[in-house]
Amino acid sequence: PDRAHVPTLRTAFRKIAQYDGVRGFYRGLGLTVLVQVPSSGLYFTLYDALASRLKSASSTPQNTNTPAHLAAAAGAAARTATTLLAAPLELLRTVAQASTSSSPSARPALPASPAALRGLYRGVSLTLLRDVPFSAAYFAMFETFRTAAAAHTGRERTDLGVAFGAATVRREGA
Repeated sequence: PDRAHVPTLRTAFRKIAQYDGVRGFYRGLGLTVLVQVPSSGLYFTLYDALASRLKSASSTPQNTNTPAHLAAAAGAAARTATTLLAAPLELLRTVAQASTSSSPSARPALPASPAALRGLYRGVSLTLLRDVPFSAAYFAMFETFRTAAAAHTGRERTDLGVAFGAATVRREGA
């Protein structure tokens, strides 16, 4: 089947259903879950640990929200570490998902040579250039909204649910 040219979304759905059946819509989902769940867990755990350490080092009370500049630094560092640790798995996942064969012998093998191992990090610099600034901005804004929610509710620190709602809370007179 010619999968290179798919002019519309409708045609893409039709071709996937025709050639791969319903299972074709879910190809690679298991691998994605196996990579993304631990990766996300590591990312948020590292953020919390780094933010806590940065707060301690800056004499910020632990029972308060993290200042935006410290949150940005912790988010950037957590994303960098997570990306570097998960990059080989991401590449193997991508190669496995792109494979059109279901034969076990056609699945990608782990590289053995040092050059092949370096190849597992191909594209990481671009991923870091995209993800690290986003993570810094995300956590800086998250903690800023969290602090605003704390001020709005009269608490020193907010719960996670209150923090997510902070963007939608409108103060009277604002």
